[in-house]
Amino acid sequence: MALFRPRLIKVSLLTNACLIAYFCLEKFSVHESCSQIFTLSLSHHHWDEANSDIQLSRNTAPYDLERNEFSLQVPRPSDDTTVNSNKLQVKQEVTEHLHASGISNGAPDPPPLSLEKKMFPDFRGCASRPSLPIQSQHGEYWILENYIPADLSFRCDESITYTTHGEYAHLDNIETITSRWQGPVSIGLYAPGGDFNIATSIIMYLRDCRTESIRKYVAFHLIYHTDYIPEKIPTTEELMGRKMNCSADPPNWMNVTSYRRQKGLVYPINVARNVARSMATTYFVFPSDIELYPSVNFIPEFLEMLKKPDVSNTTQPRVYVFPIFEVEENSLPPKTKEELIKMLDSKHAIPFHERICKPCHNIPHSEEWRVDTVKPGLSVFKVSRREGSFKSWEPFYVGTHGEPLFDERLSWEGKSDKHIQ
Repeated sequence: MALFRPRLIKVSLLTNACLIAYFCLEKFSVHESCSQIFTLSLSHHHWDEANSDIQLSRNTAPYDLERNEFSLQVPRPSDDTTVNSNKLQVKQEVTEHLHASGISNGAPDPPPLSLEKKMFPDFRGCASRPSLPIQSQHGEYWILENYIPADLSFRCDESITYTTHGEYAHLDNIETITSRWQGPVSIGLYAPGGDFNIATSIIMYLRDCRTESIRKYVAFHLIYHTDYIPEKIPTTEELMGRKMNCSADPPNWMNVTSYRRQKGLVYPINVARNVARSMATTYFVFPSDIELYPSVNFIPEFLEMLKKPDVSNTTQPRVYVFPIFEVEENSLPPKTKEELIKMLDSKHAIPFHERICKPCHNIPHSEEWRVDTVKPGLSVFKVSRREGSFKSWEPFYVGTHGEPLFDERLSWEGKSDKHIQ
């Protein structure tokens, strides 16, 4: 499994030849069947940088809030508020034929010696919660949680939520993400001032006129600064009652200077990341960037892997990591490890940020994984530590809500926004 970035844009791909990992801050292990990033740790575990495991897979490559009902008039927070915590040209060839396998309901209990029983004993007994439209205050920001909800809901134990962030200029990626992921997606969308109504128009157009998977799977949580409140905020009911004219020209959001950029506002990337993850209703989550396209069939493969015995002899926290690759602008992301290797050999694909920050995404044992025989399913490949030449590694991973949130003091403009986490 792997993450891939077309046009040297990030994308991830799950196949029986991807790279996965349990990543516990210091140790890393690779799984044989997929190359994507995943972290797993129980909420009762305490992180210890010296005693945390990472596992890579063989075939994979990629708060407390004050809550109120939505209203048309949004008040500004008081001064003593406490902080609680680039283009729509998606190739149809990618989205039309990539469909992940469905999630089976009522799965039998895993074997007693399984990874799930050992590391995630509360997985099957997790509490599912509804996705309700709620307004909450988050420091300097207002959050409209589940402002535009997904049509489908999932039990906490039947899927994995892809959580991500962005602005309206990034929404061109949603169609490809949903067609490949085929599971719940949670997006924290920053839309201050005049960006708000543009964002909602684009979202409604994508839901009504592009692909059914966006309506089915994606929950949009809108975020704006308390000093830049939109002039009009429709209720969720009003938005859901709108009907888009799909025969008319689509909203224009390419090559447009956003309100945020006009005002010189910072992009609160880690606020948006944390909102998206906190709103996920599933036990397992995949905090990702919106330009990272996930591997096909990852969700059922991962849940099946949990039924297998654990390859490690510890119960230390771990996460599952996606290696990431960049793909040339005019190339489609590969669907299998064999295709990926050919693209790497021909230089049509490269490891992510190889020319910008190679240590940030240099995966332990990646060369061994590259030549390893492709095998069906998802399984552990290697275990290693995040140390030495890999101490600057910034993995993307699947984990649980027990992993640390992102440091909200950091913004996109300041860079290194993931490194502390």
